[in-house]
Amino acid sequence: ARLIGPNRFYLREQENTARDMAAWKKLVFHCIDQASYSLAYRDPIHDCSSGLIIMEEAFVQAQDENDQAIATAPFISIAEKYAKIVDLDKGAIGKAAQHIHGKGVQHAIAVNLSTRSIKNPEFLNWLEKLLKGNPVVSKQLIFSFSAYAIAKDADCHVDFFYNVHQWGGRLMIKRF
Repeated sequence: ARLIGPNRFYLREQENTARDMAAWKKLVFHCIDQASYSLAYRDPIHDCSSGLIIMEEAFVQAQDENDQAIATAPFISIAEKYAKIVDLDKGAIGKAAQHIHGKGVQHAIAVNLSTRSIKNPEFLNWLEKLLKGNPVVSKQLIFSFSAYAIAKDADCHVDFFYNVHQWGGRLMIKRF
């Protein structure tokens, strides 16, 4: 209503009921367990001289049972709250790796990771095997973190950064 002018109103034509926490949890678990989400590749960064794409960022996109897009922020937040974020991060990395191989992508793909994932020993072992066993993926995937997340737990991130560099991977700090 604010967009159409002062003292105006807007009546919704369809009813969208809000999900309660139990419904959100069920939806998030289903999407992650079934890998029924996709990655959107956005915000391409181009080389100034050639115009070629040098990097894109991968974002998780999920749909509900009615094929309606799920808001990413609550989806990620609930995955984090219920410790499903590690599985989501692994899945996102796997989907990005498939995209690199399947589409013959030559540029870098940035994937956001959670602090919970980089603290998880199982995730670290999985990532080490992936990066060491796949030089194309280790060259083209860039693990992305916000400066805010790093500041909240610098020691954990420094350890992760050191390991990823040892495994041949690359990293990026956003909003630095």
